[in-house]
Amino acid sequence: MLSIYNKELKHVNFVVGDNCSTNKKVTDKLAVPLVGCANHRCHLAVNRFIEENYGCLIEKTNNLMKKLSNLKAAAKLRSKTPLKAVMKNETRWLSVFKMVRRCILIQPFFLEGFEDLSEFLLSPHELKSLKILEEKLVDLESVTYELQKEDCNLAIVRTLFDGVMEEHPEMEHYLSTSAAIVHSPIFEQAVAKLQAGRSDLNPSEEKIMASFKKENGKDIEITSPPTKKASFAERLLSDRAKTNAQPSSFETKHIKPTSNIIERLFSEAKNVYTDGRSSMMPTTLEETLFLKCNRDLWDQNLVQKLLV
Repeated sequence: MLSIYNKELKHVNFVVGDNCSTNKKVTDKLAVPLVGCANHRCHLAVNRFIEENYGCLIEKTNNLMKKLSNLKAAAKLRSKTPLKAVMKNETRWLSVFKMVRRCILIQPFFLEGFEDLSEFLLSPHELKSLKILEEKLVDLESVTYELQKEDCNLAIVRTLFDGVMEEHPEMEHYLSTSAAIVHSPIFEQAVAKLQAGRSDLNPSEEKIMASFKKENGKDIEITSPPTKKASFAERLLSDRAKTNAQPSSFETKHIKPTSNIIERLFSEAKNVYTDGRSSMMPTTLEETLFLKCNRDLWDQNLVQKLLV
């Protein structure tokens, strides 16, 4: 792959990816740091938080949603509201959030006509706990959305994770700087400092960042505080926005904290390379994906001009 772009292994300074054993092994062999995907860590932390604090309640809620998805129960529910039952899946914690929110919305319609599901219905105390969980998941959802943004960097991630740990200390297992899942903590801490406009690197951080040195430092852009009603994540970042940026002698803008861009590319490839297009040539697939990912660089007029 590197040869296609006239690059060699010596040009690889770091790797961004999930904190899985394969990626750790690859970076160890390459002798480069691994920037663990912040989305992956956040996903693991929230899943653990939900399981440890609300596991039984979520399981009961999911069982209720399953029952409401049955033919007779679904028909009864449909006669009262257009809202359908939503169940969780095991891959994304946001599905739990959607299920919790849907259960709260359709709860008033259980007052009559669902006597056969009485053993599955939530008690007033359980419903109250579910609403408390919903409020917490709203905050965590805002953090997830910030991690999805293209301008997200390790400094922003550290601000968000520190804020989440203040609210939920039990998430330190995955979100702290010294978490066992972090494969290259010194590198990540150094980059987070530099991207936050700080220059107080310790000797270990200076050493690992030596290859990122640049001649002329530039001011780091700090976003201004939001003016609209701020979410939990925006409130955390608004405090950071008040700090003064300092010139940096290191080039770190290209170091991203997540592998979102690759995940999106895989999703695009899945949509293009369907069963009906399984005989597509690799070059055609590559060209199609290139055009889709760079859609803002061309339009119908340019295509017409090239065809003439």
